[in-house]
Amino acid sequence: MTLIELQAPGVAAVIAPDLGGRVLSLRFDGAEVLWHDPALLDDDLRPRGEPDRAPLGAGFARWRNWGGEKTWPAPQGWDGDGWPGPPDGVLDGGPYEAIHRSDRVVHLRSAVEPATGLRIERRMRVEPGALEVTSTVRNESDAPASWAAWSVAQCAFDDTDVTSDAAGIRVGVVGSADPVVLFAPIGTIGWHRAPGRIVVPFARAVGKLGFPDATGAVSLVRGDGRGVTMSFAVQGDAGYPDGAPFQLWSQTPVDGPLPGLDGLRADAAYVELEALSPRRPLEPGDHVDLVVRWSGLGRAGH
Repeated sequence: MTLIELQAPGVAAVIAPDLGGRVLSLRFDGAEVLWHDPALLDDDLRPRGEPDRAPLGAGFARWRNWGGEKTWPAPQGWDGDGWPGPPDGVLDGGPYEAIHRSDRVVHLRSAVEPATGLRIERRMRVEPGALEVTSTVRNESDAPASWAAWSVAQCAFDDTDVTSDAAGIRVGVVGSADPVVLFAPIGTIGWHRAPGRIVVPFARAVGKLGFPDATGAVSLVRGDGRGVTMSFAVQGDAGYPDGAPFQLWSQTPVDGPLPGLDGLRADAAYVELEALSPRRPLEPGDHVDLVVRWSGLGRAGH
């Protein structure tokens, strides 16, 4: 399996074109910020077995959650008005073609997913201290459709982060809207307000929050002060999936499948930082883009 490494001063990214074009590793000054599943990937970030390219709609029990940061189409749904994945053996876990590559830039393109008619492109560029990911969701079908681009990044946490008063996810907000509970099968994800932001401590819970008033500035701070920031443009009057341009999934290890999610198992502790574009009407050939910029936090956690 081919792995592509991009490096600039202070940042190093490892990208897997054959696993949905995802970023499997992202390090700032040597500190890893992304989670990947060690049961599926060895120490060199190579699959321990042949990837299962499960078809769209096969059910969570067949999903190979490699981890890292990837692009999905949104909204997600199983009622005919959404993307019924993962798994998805084309967009989430399929091979992406490299259509441009240089020392600091790689541009990848998926095949067309036949059920949705969608193609995803991912352009990743490093510069000193930062990684910029441009996600493009393109309607390659012969009918109008409506989709958003969705960046999903999985970041690990541990007991030290749960017990640290300084650790957590800081979501920049404007306005007074509270986070919306989108899913809450196990435990409670708490939060509190601080000037200009909502702070979500790490929790031993499983669930998802949406942030209607998100500004597009988010930081994750771990107990040692290290972490990552993400930034993306938000259009306040645009229509976002679930009414929230930023969403946060949190999970902790749980015995057995999660209720209500068709075989999905929570075997690791991580959070997902999820940025979304507005949902756009797309004529055949049209596309919607999302640009997310990542940078690292030092031990001060600023």
